[in-house]
Amino acid sequence: MKTVMQISDYIDLDVLQSIQNHFTMATSLAAVTVDYRGEPITEYSRFSTFCVKLRKKDRCRELCYECDAHGGLQSAIAMRPYIYKCHAGLVDFAVPIIVYGTYIGAMLCGQVRLPPEDEGKLSNIIERKVDWLDDPELVAAAADIPTISYDKLLAAANMLYEIANYLVQSKIIHYDREELNLKQRKLIEETHKRVELEKTLKEMEWKTLQLNVNPHFLFNALNTVGRLALLENASKTEEAMYALAEIMRYTQQRNTMVSLSEEIEFVKNYLKVQSIRFGDRLRYTLDIHEDLMGLECPYNTIQPFLENCINYVVEKEPEGGDITLKARAEGKNLVIEIADNGKGMDSARIKRILDGAEYLRQNESGFGIYSVSRRLNQAYGGKASLHIESVDEGFAGTRITITLPLKMR
Repeated sequence: MKTVMQISDYIDLDVLQSIQNHFTMATSLAAVTVDYRGEPITEYSRFSTFCVKLRKKDRCRELCYECDAHGGLQSAIAMRPYIYKCHAGLVDFAVPIIVYGTYIGAMLCGQVRLPPEDEGKLSNIIERKVDWLDDPELVAAAADIPTISYDKLLAAANMLYEIANYLVQSKIIHYDREELNLKQRKLIEETHKRVELEKTLKEMEWKTLQLNVNPHFLFNALNTVGRLALLENASKTEEAMYALAEIMRYTQQRNTMVSLSEEIEFVKNYLKVQSIRFGDRLRYTLDIHEDLMGLECPYNTIQPFLENCINYVVEKEPEGGDITLKARAEGKNLVIEIADNGKGMDSARIKRILDGAEYLRQNESGFGIYSVSRRLNQAYGGKASLHIESVDEGFAGTRITITLPLKMR
């Protein structure tokens, strides 16, 4: 498999262009396909006169590109189509193209308006905007922008998602068959290498089976190993197996909201496994009152921050590090704090992480934090907040404060 996967490796670009053109003719939407960097790989289809004129203005063009990049990123995080408003107030959506769980690009569509009754369903993907109402040409071009209901827009996004990813999956199956056939031919042609080739085929078969293994089988296997460790008095192994089984069980669920007690139990199991790994180099304190455990909390809100503490403090420092997790009720809010005693980071990097720029630039760094930030905004809007304090604010280490509305699960 190539180090960097390209859309052209899995979809014929001529076919993709044809699908894109016919789709836009049928729906009156504009469309373009971009790679994982946000660079267009197809020609624009039905690009509106308004957007053509708008992108001739340098500042507007920069904001258009930023909206495209954020839209593609959000669809990658959600692993499904993402609908949003651009900086100019038009509605777009991004359809992610996923290969082996990796985001390799997106189809960006839209340049339409919503009817008045649907306007409240979406917010702008970025806060910055340029006032174009003083430009008569843009005002005239805006009058020709079509209006489409939110339900029709969502149906179009889902249809395009199914088509794009069906094409990808078909190509993957083709590649897998070609690879298997190649191995079989070599086995016939090179009988003196039979042992090595048979080993390779078995490894390929095992990897294929791994993709289809039932999660409940894995839970049962881990619990079986845990019981065996108990019989052999291997207490650390037993503890790790049971904790890992619970971690896997938690990550298999599809709920967007859980109780704080479920989230804390997941965190405890995660820290338990990490403690076995790092020993006394990992020191942590949990301070959560029992009365808070029934409150609602977005799924997997806390663990990404703990993982950062472990990766950048405990793992990198010879003496390890200290992590504190606290939760308290404050007025009508639930306040969660995660703090470490590491070297911290400056405010510029914190801003890049929260804006998603760190992830877009480095492909991995900051993804977990940015994902939590966007999910909080989607779930609660302005009623939830995420604040990071570090060295520039005079804090020794890094402290994350998550504020959520009090709501029983």
